[in-house]
Amino acid sequence: MKKNKVLAVFLSTLLMISTTACASTQVDSQGNNNKAAVQTIPKANNNLSEKQVLEKIKQSVEKVSSVTAKYDIRVSEVDNNNKEKTQVAKIDLLSKIIYSGKDKNNFPQVQQMYDESTSTMKGKTETTKSYVNLKTNKAYYDDNGKGLKEYKGTQLKTETESNYSKVVEMLLFTKTAPHLISNKNGNLTMTENKETYDFTFKGKNGDLFYALDGLFGIGINIQKLEDVEVDLTYKISKKDFSLVEVTHKAVQTSDNKKYSSIGKFTVTSINDIKEIKEAEGLK
Repeated sequence: MKKNKVLAVFLSTLLMISTTACASTQVDSQGNNNKAAVQTIPKANNNLSEKQVLEKIKQSVEKVSSVTAKYDIRVSEVDNNNKEKTQVAKIDLLSKIIYSGKDKNNFPQVQQMYDESTSTMKGKTETTKSYVNLKTNKAYYDDNGKGLKEYKGTQLKTETESNYSKVVEMLLFTKTAPHLISNKNGNLTMTENKETYDFTFKGKNGDLFYALDGLFGIGINIQKLEDVEVDLTYKISKKDFSLVEVTHKAVQTSDNKKYSSIGKFTVTSINDIKEIKEAEGLK
């Protein structure tokens, strides 16, 4: 069952794709800010050290009250040259999250979550919607287009690990955890661009991928994460130090087949919704 940032895609073995609502100021595929004409980046936000940027990222996430984002991912079987042979799955997801309260480390806590996903597998397209209200401890699900209905089954497990706040927390963790900082295979490195600070990693690093895979869930064979070829980029807005965009590409092997997953998270809004209109009327 697909619930709360979790989409199940069956390859030869189970591929879990945990979606994340992450981003703030919208950017295009080249990393350019779509609102550049009306946004002004304070001069003080340029030429900062990595330590300064990380501190401002933490301060920024503490102010988040809501996030709306989209996530697009394509999973394909590829040949030895990583050329696509067959598209296994294509998933488009809209996610809305409202936060209320903070955890012990002052990260925002999820109060309400809404997902609307369209997945295409083996030529068949399905759309599902789900809504969870952790204040009332109720969940609603729609997989037939007839509207959200309260889910009362026994298999529901509400999970809030995969959300904007947690993504930022884990990004900060990768830059502070001793075993990741000293890892011989490298870590996320920061580069400054005109409108963003980018944290990137390209290569193989099982420890780093393990720390992030709990959020993205793009590992097919979790016993061999050290063999995954991964290309990750986190974009941080210079305007407000929010997480703007995350792109990933991972190539891995399972049951003697090679798969590539390419995904992109992009913001549509931040801190501008007080309620989730799709859940209006649900108690």
